[in-house]
Amino acid sequence: MSKKTPLTMDGHLCLGKSVKEAMASITDIWSSTMKAFTLKSPVFRGVEKVRHNLMKLRSDLENDMFNRHGSDPRASIEVYYGKLKE
Repeated sequence: MSKKTPLTMDGHLCLGKSVKEAMASITDIWSSTMKAFTLKSPVFRGVEKVRHNLMKLRSDLENDMFNRHGSDPRASIEVYYGKLKE
């Protein structure tokens, strides 16, 4: 079994961009399916499951980033969640 190399901070920054884009896409799909399908339909439930899993992945990646790189000034909630809208 080969040893895995943990993500660098630069790796987290790159993945964060991809995760934010994926989250925006699945949110658009979720919104569209919510308008077109019942909440109990297989289509909506499938989209909801993907959305839930992506949110869990985002949280897990953020936790890993702070555990490994918490002292790096680039480590922030914005890496995986984006800037707060005021």
